[in-house]
Parts: sequence; C-alpha cells; structure tokens
Amino acid sequence: MSTALGLLLYYRHTWRQLLTGLARQLRAVPTRGAASQWRVADPAMDVHYRLLFILSVATVPVGLAGVALEST
Repeated sequence: MSTALGLLLYYRHTWRQLLTGLARQLRAVPTRGAASQWRVADPAMDVHYRLLFILSVATVPVGLAGVALEST
C-alpha cells in the first residue's frame, strides 16, 4: 500500500497531465464525436490522453496473465 502511495505522490505531476488530457479529450466529444476517443493515430488527439489510452490498453493483457498465473 505504501509503495503505491509513494508512486502516486512521486508521479503526481504526470498523473495530473494524464487526467487533464482525459478531461480535454472528453470535452471534445460533442464536437468531434465519440468515435474520436478510439482514433489513436489522429493528430488532433491530446498527447496525454493518447498515452493514458495506450497504457490502459496495454494493462489489460498483463492483468489477465497475472490472474491466470495466480490461479495455478
């Protein structure tokens, strides 16, 4: 628990940038459409949101592998 808290505190500036990028991208949905959230190669996409999106997608297979290996 304290390790996670330490990482959150150490990278708080980065987390703030990622969450700000998420907010910017979500505010653009009414004008650009909901499908714009999935177009990672779109140059109009916020770079911080792009990083957050890629990190989120990359976490899924690792999490599934961890769950599969833990149950054996």
